[in-house]
Amino acid sequence: MPDVANTTDQAVAARLLEYLRVALQRPALTYTEIPTKIMGGFETSVYSFALSKAPEPLQRRLILRLFTEADDPNRARKEAATQNAIAQEGYPAPRVFITETDAGVLGRVFLIMERMPGRTLAHYFQGLGRGRSTRELLRLLMRIPATLGEFSATMSHAQFKLHQLLIDPLVRAVESAGVPVDTITFDGKLNWIRLTSEQPALGGLQPAVRWLERNRPNEQQRVICHCDFQPFNILVEDARLTGVIDWGNVTIGDPALDLGFTLSEIATVPIEVPGVLQPFFRAAMKAGGRRYLRSYRRMLPVDDAIVNYYQVFACVSQLTRAADRLARGHKAGAFQSATGFARLISHIGSLTDLELGLEVVPWSAMTYNKTSPAN
Repeated sequence: MPDVANTTDQAVAARLLEYLRVALQRPALTYTEIPTKIMGGFETSVYSFALSKAPEPLQRRLILRLFTEADDPNRARKEAATQNAIAQEGYPAPRVFITETDAGVLGRVFLIMERMPGRTLAHYFQGLGRGRSTRELLRLLMRIPATLGEFSATMSHAQFKLHQLLIDPLVRAVESAGVPVDTITFDGKLNWIRLTSEQPALGGLQPAVRWLERNRPNEQQRVICHCDFQPFNILVEDARLTGVIDWGNVTIGDPALDLGFTLSEIATVPIEVPGVLQPFFRAAMKAGGRRYLRSYRRMLPVDDAIVNYYQVFACVSQLTRAADRLARGHKAGAFQSATGFARLISHIGSLTDLELGLEVVPWSAMTYNKTSPAN
C-alpha cells in the first residue's frame, strides 16, 4: 500500500515545479532540493526547497507555506503584505516572493518566501513527550526554567525591537494588498470574536466577550504586535536572533497585548508529557514566563492587570477560532482537543471569575468550565 503522506508530498512537489516553470517563464527550472515537509504551523503545511536556474531573488533556500482549505485568499495576502512591510523596516521577517491565491494550483492558497537561517527556540524542548522514562523526563523538566531564562532575553529584546517599528508602513501595505485593515486591529479582532460567538455552538463564550468589553483597559500606546511570539516562531543561530516567522496574528495594539499572548501560550502550550509530570511541567513553564516578563520590563514598564487582561483576550481568541473551525468541520490548530480547550478555559478561570461552557463539534456532549482538569 503506498504511503499517502509521501504521495501527497510528491504531488505537491510536481505541481509546484510545473507552476513555477510557467509563472517564472523558466521551462528548464528544476529542484536542487526537493520540497521536504518541515516543522511548521499546527494548521499550515510548510516545505523547504531550493531551485536551479531560477531568477533572483529565488536563488536561495525557500519555504512553501501551504494554507488550509479553510483559509481564504486574504490570509495569504495579509501575511505576505505584513512580512514584506516588516522586513522592509529592517526587522528579520522572511520576505515573500510569490503569493498565489488560486487554490486550484496546489489545492490551497500558498506563499513562497525566503528561508531564514537558524532553528527555532523550541528545539530546547526536544526530548519532551513519549519514548523516555519518567526519570529522563523529570530531568529535562527540571532544566526548563533555566532554559527559558537563557532565551528570555533573546525573546524580550526581539519583541521590544518589534514594538519600536513604525505602524504606518504596515497599514499601507495591508491596504495596498486589498485586505481590510480591521483584520490587523485590536478593535477589529474583538468585534470578530463578538460576532463569531453569536453562533449557537459558541454561545458559551459570550460571558467572556462581555467581560472583555467591560474590563478593556486604555491603550498606553499602539505598536505592531506579533501575537504569536513564542519559541516555535523565533529562530536563532549561535545565540543570535535570525528570524521571526508566522505573522498570521499580527495586530496593532498595546505592547501588553503582545506580552499577554506570549504569557498565555507559555502557560497553556500543548506539549504532551505524561500526566504525572504535568504539574512540574506547568510550574516550570510559568516560572519561565515570569522570567521573560521581568526581562521585558527592564526595557518598558507594563502593568500586571493590563497584561492579564490581554492574557484573557488571547485565550478567548484561541478558543473562538478553534471552536469556530471545529463547528465548520475544519482543523482547529494547536488546541484541537478536549485537553487543549480545558487548558485555555482553566487559564481564563485563573485570571477571572468566569465559568465558561462550550458545545462544539466533535465534542457536542462535553462541557468545559474552569474546574475542568487542565492536565
